Amino acid sequence: MHKQQRTIGEQQQTIDQQQRTIDQQQRAFKKHRRIDASITSQFVDRRHSSAQLMFPRRNLNSDASSTCLDPNAPQLVVKGVCECTDDVLIGNRSTAERLDDLNKTLRELSSVVANISRAASFTPMTTTPTATTTTATACNSSEWIINPSTHPANECPGDMLATSVSGIGWICTRSTSEWSSATYRLAHNATAVSLSMEYHQKGSADAFAFEPRSQEYFVDGVTLAVLSPMNVRSHIFTAAVGISTTGSSASHPTATCPPNNCGYQTASNCIGDAPAEFVGDDFFCNSGNHASTFSYTTWYTTPLIVNRTLTQNFTVEDIVEARIMCDQGTDNENVGLKRLVLRFHSCAPPTS
Repeated sequence: MHKQQRTIGEQQQTIDQQQRTIDQQQRAFKKHRRIDASITSQFVDRRHSSAQLMFPRRNLNSDASSTCLDPNAPQLVVKGVCECTDDVLIGNRSTAERLDDLNKTLRELSSVVANISRAASFTPMTTTPTATTTTATACNSSEWIINPSTHPANECPGDMLATSVSGIGWICTRSTSEWSSATYRLAHNATAVSLSMEYHQKGSADAFAFEPRSQEYFVDGVTLAVLSPMNVRSHIFTAAVGISTTGSSASHPTATCPPNNCGYQTASNCIGDAPAEFVGDDFFCNSGNHASTFSYTTWYTTPLIVNRTLTQNFTVEDIVEARIMCDQGTDNENVGLKRLVLRFHSCAPPTS
């Protein structure tokens, strides 16, 4: 900034000097005009005389002769100053040209000083990034959460049983011989549901093997469905539990997860039975048991996790059911629901 200010000062001094020179030239020009007027009055009768004075001057013929372009123009010599009608020569140079040059220089210097002044006073503009704004639309969203770990009393909804398991924490399990469930009533229409689920395996849960093929009961795992007013179930999604990730249980070779949507690290171990036809491709299967044998009484601590977004039409007042089911008693096999989050969207659900 100090350097720019010094530059401005130096430029201003140059302008002042040029202005003084212009003023001096203008005063000299006016002085010679006055002399010219005085002398011209004395020689007015000689304007058309053939005996014209021959001295260098501005506005001469192109052949560099000493005559003016206008042969009738007065030509006077006053102390070394030659004048044609519209100019005065000083030091054998046109005063008008010098004034033009000085004025041009003055304008250029003024422009330079103005630019430097603007640069010196310029304050950089700080641009603050703004978030992308999306036009609001009339979208509805709601969620249903089952999580006994965050419930004030560690409770589970419906007739599910809250159980605390070492190494896992609070889970919801079935309290009857076959299944337990809870329901949620939708307060708006929806076109999609996003789900996030964590569940655990106990004992010999065997996915889709040995199971009946009805909507009421068809898997060892957790299933989601819409209940009609007549209590007819319409499948949404199922999280199944296979007996082992090794796929080598000799007594239950088909009790592992099926090839499709299998969460095993070794895909060749996914050799279990396929689900019922109404399940379609809306399922996931995994096992918390990584051994070739199993224990009926063991809760396996490996969490089984699934996250999905499904496109499906829901209507206001729809009843959504979460059901935990197994085909044998809880002393033989069970499934524990640690966390379930369902988010229903009437517009496109978020991508992240």
